[in-house]
Amino acid sequence: MALLSKAAIASAIAAASQVSFKSVYVPALGGDVNVKIQTVAEREAMEDASFGKNKNKQPFRAVIFANAVVDEKGERLYKDEDIAAIANYPANIVMPVFNAYNEYNGITVEKVDEAEKNS
Repeated sequence: MALLSKAAIASAIAAASQVSFKSVYVPALGGDVNVKIQTVAEREAMEDASFGKNKNKQPFRAVIFANAVVDEKGERLYKDEDIAAIANYPANIVMPVFNAYNEYNGITVEKVDEAEKNS
């Protein structure tokens, strides 16, 4: 396998950045939900909201759901103010989105478990 140059990496990233979300079927809703492919900065902000030194830590899965569910333009459907309400949504609605988010963003079960243990 060839070693990629900085220009080749930048070109590949630019091409991959064209797709900002993927759809996942949520059986409990009877339809598809768009799940955002996050940037590193977005991911860091979400982790900080749940696991950081913030005194008002928020439920991790609700934070993911609020940040991951987007419309057909890739814009968030939920605001940070919605996170407390999302935390009370049924798990069979939140978990398919949470699992798809992890898959689409290259996050393994081991990484999630480790992050939760460190919170």
